[in-house]
Amino acid sequence: MSNSQRCPHCRRPMMANRHTFSASLARILLDIAELFGPGEPFHLQKDFPEWTHNQYANVQKLKYWNLIEKHRDFVGKRAGGFWHLTSGTLKLIGCCESISLWVRTFNNEVVERSQEMTTFKGAIGYYDIPEKWAARARPVEACDKGQLAFSY
Repeated sequence: MSNSQRCPHCRRPMMANRHTFSASLARILLDIAELFGPGEPFHLQKDFPEWTHNQYANVQKLKYWNLIEKHRDFVGKRAGGFWHLTSGTLKLIGCCESISLWVRTFNNEVVERSQEMTTFKGAIGYYDIPEKWAARARPVEACDKGQLAFSY
């Protein structure tokens, strides 16, 4: 796909955007995962009032790697302003999963994924798993790289 296309209605150029899984996205993900587990709803403005505009604007990009989703209520309706982490988040943070280094999006949908992969540690650099995670962790299975995966 070329980087630019034209709108079928107005013929204006439309752009496919490239997003890299960067250290800032990894830190946003870690901030959320320190407070909320997979499936637990959180509201960005209410639960993270100290975040900068840049953090608020970039958190939605995590959906391109299937790390967060819009939260839905018990009847499947989207709960306005609420998100939740996916199960893949803990696998990524626990260094048992790798993800595409970058994705290309068009009209808010992923249209291309990088063949080059990265890990959480590769994106954020060195980090320690928070103590409260270590206290809750239980080994559940061996990773393909000989590491243990942990359940939180």
